[in-house]
Amino acid sequence: MTKVLYLVILIAENIHLGSKKEGVISLITEYPCLSNVFWEVRLNIDTWKYTLTLWLNSTFGLMLYLAFAINSVGDDFIMKKGNLQSLLVIDPGYIPSATSKAIFNALKTHTLLNFRKEFELACKKLGVRKQIDDFFIKVLNLNVNLAPYYEMLILKNRFYFTKALKCTNGIEKISEVILLEFLKVLTILVRR
Repeated sequence: MTKVLYLVILIAENIHLGSKKEGVISLITEYPCLSNVFWEVRLNIDTWKYTLTLWLNSTFGLMLYLAFAINSVGDDFIMKKGNLQSLLVIDPGYIPSATSKAIFNALKTHTLLNFRKEFELACKKLGVRKQIDDFFIKVLNLNVNLAPYYEMLILKNRFYFTKALKCTNGIEKISEVILLEFLKVLTILVRR
């Protein structure tokens, strides 16, 4: 009897940026599962799972997730099925699957901490999410400084661009700079 593999990506239906437990947006499963907290996404090309899972767990992926999700209360973001179908992701064919698989395998024994802790570590140039971000910056040859994003995403239990105006480093109007910089990155990715 032939074993059927169920290789899918699971994408969080709901994330809380202020949670002390949540830090993963996407993961890969090789077993059938039933979940009410993740959307199941089956891919046409199996090798894309590494690139897409890494992308969704990067700061780029998180920012896009937040842009497409519905902010229900405070730091609670819900991804509805219709929004999920419109979610922008990197073209997984742009990065060789062997490259994505190598970084995925190197990081899979590490734990993504909660969002706040990961962004605090990223500010110190440490942490799993920072390594994922650096991977995409390098392979996509991006010229982007994610430090302002990390600072903004650390803000305690809040995710409001207006709060970013009063960051600890004193940068004025950081939210406008961050939004413009992020739009530039998205433009580069869409062109590719």
